[in-house]
Amino acid sequence: IFGSSWFGEGRAGADTKSTQLQPRRAAASPSAMAEPERAMRFSERAAPLFEGGRALDVETPSCRQAPSKPSAMLFLAMLVCSMSPILFGFSLVFTSPAQKTMTFEGDDAVPEGLAVLSKLEFSGYASSLNVGAVVGAFLGAAVNDFIGRRKALALTTVPHIVSWLAHYFVSSPIALVLARTLNGLAVGMGSSITSCYIGEIATPELRGPLGATNQLSLTLGVFFVNAAGSHLTVVEQGGNHWCQWRNLAL
Repeated sequence: IFGSSWFGEGRAGADTKSTQLQPRRAAASPSAMAEPERAMRFSERAAPLFEGGRALDVETPSCRQAPSKPSAMLFLAMLVCSMSPILFGFSLVFTSPAQKTMTFEGDDAVPEGLAVLSKLEFSGYASSLNVGAVVGAFLGAAVNDFIGRRKALALTTVPHIVSWLAHYFVSSPIALVLARTLNGLAVGMGSSITSCYIGEIATPELRGPLGATNQLSLTLGVFFVNAAGSHLTVVEQGGNHWCQWRNLAL
């Protein structure tokens, strides 16, 4: 009897405690269930973004940008900017039409003031462009960050002008080597600045085509210097045709 009464009281007390704890559990139940529900909803939303364990490139409407329309100023800026790679190609292949006239050592009459270099001197003259281009690439990167893209690109015109004017007036081998080294300095600066400037001003839709104008302009410079050196700036003397490389430099 005593045992059963004690057992009954103990059970009743336990039931009372359990009923007292039930509201707390019930109160804690919504917050406890909230996290699994959020995780399940997130997995349902994220499921379409994955296929076979590989993330798919899907843009949400909030991340999608409206296409920007290119303006006339963009194409004008690209036209001005393309002069730098055109001069790059022009400078690089300038020695191709001018080599025969600058280094001629035969018996035929060469126009006065054009055959100014020996073959050994001409090899040093031709390779000096690369020396200047290496220095110009590092210098262009520093100037590019210091004064900005447009001003740095405009600054490259100064060594170009000085170099080509020197080609027209000087005849000393040392002076011509220095002039071509200065030309390489301008080429190196321009090549490090042009691609960066095009990437910044190009719209996302035209970034690929506009980026290709850098290489296209370089090949146009190569074509122009060969065409001009072979047909436009040619003088005839002694029954032969000679490239007037001084006029070609201008």
